[in-house]
Amino acid sequence: MKLYGKVKSTFRLRLGSLQYFSDPNPPADPPQDPPPTDPPADPPVTYTQEQLDTQLTDAKKTTETQTKADLYKKLGVESFKDLQDRLGAAKTKEEADATLRTSNETLTSENNSLKTELAFVKAAASYNPHDADILFATVEPLLQTDPDSGEITNMKEVLEQVKTDKPFLFMSEEPAGGGQGGGGQQKPGSTAPGGGNPPASKTDYDKGAELAKRRSQKN
Repeated sequence: MKLYGKVKSTFRLRLGSLQYFSDPNPPADPPQDPPPTDPPADPPVTYTQEQLDTQLTDAKKTTETQTKADLYKKLGVESFKDLQDRLGAAKTKEEADATLRTSNETLTSENNSLKTELAFVKAAASYNPHDADILFATVEPLLQTDPDSGEITNMKEVLEQVKTDKPFLFMSEEPAGGGQGGGGQQKPGSTAPGGGNPPASKTDYDKGAELAKRRSQKN
């Protein structure tokens, strides 16, 4: 027991110079910066009627400008003047094409008329008309042409029909009396003894040709 008492007093733990690792009352944290606050909201903006009208007008102009720009881009032009120039050029070309078509149609019509007259002259020479102009005016409405070649397809038939329906347009073919060997048909350019129709002159036969020539010179 005595030894235990001596040892106990020798190994007694002294705590006077030791630090405490925890404090039952720790110091308070230093103050922190105040939390950020949102900036104050801007007061609502108010507009006058004039300002609203101006904004609407500006917005409309901007929209129209953009719409025009998109349209010009689609049309392949840069401005309204460029578009006008192109339309003017197209109109000029269209008018020139129309004039050319009209000229070609007129020329074709004149050529067809000349071909008709020449065909008439060739066919009517053997029918001995009193007046080639009158006969041609009578025959022309009845003639038919081939749509591909433009050639007359019924000249002989029409002349025969007109000669049957209107024989007064042609010189009569009466036999020439007297002379040796009896009669015979009256020849153009000769005078039948004993009267009859006056002989046809060379001019009568050539009136059709002269008509075609005069019309071709006018064209």
